[in-house]
Amino acid sequence: MSIDIMSLRGGDRDTFDKLFYSYYPSVRNYVLGRVGNDYFAEEVAQLTFIRIWEKRSYLTDELDINVQVFRIAKTVLIDQLRSKCRKKNDLNFIISQNPQKDVEDQLFYNISYKDTFGRLNKILDTLPPVRKRVFELSKIKGFSHKEISGILNISTKTVECHISKALKQIKPLWSSLNVIAAVIVLLQK
Repeated sequence: MSIDIMSLRGGDRDTFDKLFYSYYPSVRNYVLGRVGNDYFAEEVAQLTFIRIWEKRSYLTDELDINVQVFRIAKTVLIDQLRSKCRKKNDLNFIISQNPQKDVEDQLFYNISYKDTFGRLNKILDTLPPVRKRVFELSKIKGFSHKEISGILNISTKTVECHISKALKQIKPLWSSLNVIAAVIVLLQK
């Protein structure tokens, strides 16, 4: 598909729309392949086209539009990653300025973590040994069903069955919100 760069530089909205609809999915997939986050990929792709529109006067006939679009996408991606790092560093700096609060939070976190996982381990001990092993490999250690089937020499359907039965057996044993929160976090892995 041919994009008339001169029309785009002149501010022709139809040409920009054509560019957007032609390249947006590719730019989004390019970013997604680098960061693995759908939301972030959408954000960077949108910002890429905003920047293209704002800087359209700098587009050149000497380079293929494809090269220019992806060069801008790469620049926007790098800018966004740097921005996120700065925000994280700023947050770490603020935390470092109040070390007592940080120590208290860490102590509370450690106590809560140990208590929650102690309760979770007691619940897991009620499972049959193979079911417990499958559940731990999947939900705690993050192995895929295929990897678990290879480790334990069982089919992936058997792995799925063990996980399903483990969840059904564990659910009635929830005794506190801490355990529910820990399991929800584990299930999101």
